[in-house]
Amino acid sequence: MVTGLRNRLMQLYQIGQTRDAERLLGKLLKKRCLSEDDILRLLSFYRQPDMKERRPLFLERLVSGARSTPALMRTLSEECLQAREYGLALSAIEYLLHASSDEVVLNYAASLVVTIPSLAVPSRKKLLKVLEVLAARREGDLALCAYHIRVKRECCDWRGLDKLINLCSKMVDKCARSPAGDIIHPSLLMYAGLPQKFFRRLTDIYACKLRSEAESSSGYVQDSVMSVTDRKLRIGYISANFYNHAVGVLCFRMFGVHDRNRFEVHVYSLRCSPGPYQNTIARESDVFRDVSSRTDQEIVQQIRDDKIDILVDMSGYADSGRSMILASRPAPVQISYLGYLNTMGPGIVDYIIADPVVIPESHATMYSERVIRLPQFMVVSELSASTESCDRATYGLPVGVFVFGSFNAPYKIDARVMSSWMLILKKVPCSILWLYSGGDKFVESNLLREAGAHGIHGNRIVFADKVVMEQNLARIAQVDLMLDTFLFSGGATTVSAMLAGVPVLTLRGKTYLQRMSSSMNMCLGLGELDCADVDEYVEKAVMLANTPEKMNDCREKVAVGVHKRFNIRKFVASLELAYTKAWHSYLSGAAFPDITVENDELVDYTHGVGMVSDKGTTE
Repeated sequence: MVTGLRNRLMQLYQIGQTRDAERLLGKLLKKRCLSEDDILRLLSFYRQPDMKERRPLFLERLVSGARSTPALMRTLSEECLQAREYGLALSAIEYLLHASSDEVVLNYAASLVVTIPSLAVPSRKKLLKVLEVLAARREGDLALCAYHIRVKRECCDWRGLDKLINLCSKMVDKCARSPAGDIIHPSLLMYAGLPQKFFRRLTDIYACKLRSEAESSSGYVQDSVMSVTDRKLRIGYISANFYNHAVGVLCFRMFGVHDRNRFEVHVYSLRCSPGPYQNTIARESDVFRDVSSRTDQEIVQQIRDDKIDILVDMSGYADSGRSMILASRPAPVQISYLGYLNTMGPGIVDYIIADPVVIPESHATMYSERVIRLPQFMVVSELSASTESCDRATYGLPVGVFVFGSFNAPYKIDARVMSSWMLILKKVPCSILWLYSGGDKFVESNLLREAGAHGIHGNRIVFADKVVMEQNLARIAQVDLMLDTFLFSGGATTVSAMLAGVPVLTLRGKTYLQRMSSSMNMCLGLGELDCADVDEYVEKAVMLANTPEKMNDCREKVAVGVHKRFNIRKFVASLELAYTKAWHSYLSGAAFPDITVENDELVDYTHGVGMVSDKGTTE
């Protein structure tokens, strides 16, 4: 009888009676009478394009109801990852860990779990439990350890984090001394909080491996010196972040401001995400190409066919980046900017764009690239706040208290900064802290637990959900003083606060990622908000909260500074001068030097955003 039902199931699928087949499938799964061969045949059926919408429910049934061996569950976990059903993939991996303690299975489970985009998992609490099980069985797995640290940071769960970081540091040091075997992707190590010298050593090794792979590919071409004499300099921008992402929001007006008498602007978008930001970029560039569905080698060839002179990457080793394109050297000069803000290792890009604050000359050895130092590294596109009427009550904020805020992503918060914030709240009793959580209840519960451990009642912490940029600017204006994070300072969040007229108190760190807010404070003439240590940070926060006239002075400076200094025309002019200097260095055939653009080299640009009148080419 069971054999007859199984045959009937396959017949129903073959003749297109899918709903009847799925009803029968449910019964057979419940009775656990489908063989592995049956399930593999069904997987093949659900891979068809017209079954895409029904595939998630089918996978959910299989993961929860199939009588599975580890081998079959491995197949199911891969299917779930390909379908971007990350919660189901995690359930399949969890099954593997319960079903087998075999070393091969553990290796496989660990290699799969680190590929899951943690922010896309429905239950990160469950993800942490899986990671804890794996960590107990695989203490020497660097990729797993680094991923575990990342997830803990994203969840603001710092229990046991120091132990993981120490373990990760030892493994990194060992790997750097004896670089044998697989080298993990640098994006995993960005969250570990390692000293920059360790990070550089690892990225140097990774870059060497990447270049070797690129050079061995059939499409690799060793570039020869070329000269542009009869046309404009062609600048190519490539990123997966040209949409409603921090990078896209900051730069979307930049492309239309370029001097079209001297430069031709090509944009290569690694993500198709139509909307106001991507649409503006497409309209204001000379050539916009959606290359999201193309292979790395196809994109490399397209860039070469377009005869791009300078390629500016705005993703780097971040999750969305495709660094093999850069390793293949599709352009004579390659530059890293904004999307990654760290070293990529030798031979991947030639320059990193910075300024004297984020990469002072004394820090140059932390980066394999030559440094382009602009007067100010941050591009700021013109943004507008919502015109809807709102006040503190609109956002659930109490009236008559001093509002400290931090709208940085939760992963930027750590135990050290949380401790300083709680101390500030203790010293300013009539105050609250408004934190961005994105509506993540697990994050909120972890932060409230930490606040309680410091003796701060949960009613003094208010959480902010996700909103569109216009509404975000409007609500930020309700904050009195923004408190920056330490390990990763604010970038787009600091810009948003300043555009809303809110001062940002920051601690100047040792790396690019720890000095972004410091750079912007110096740009706006607010060096007094740039602190040297935690004690000064706490003291200044308390002083400002208790001294309204000082607070008002800071707000006035922010307003004046934003109007004078956040000038996108002048910023693009500094970029163009840097590009020109880099190109001339390339043509000379000499080694690339550091490049500095001084304010007095730039003409007097008026404030405002330029537009391109003619619509460019879009693919």
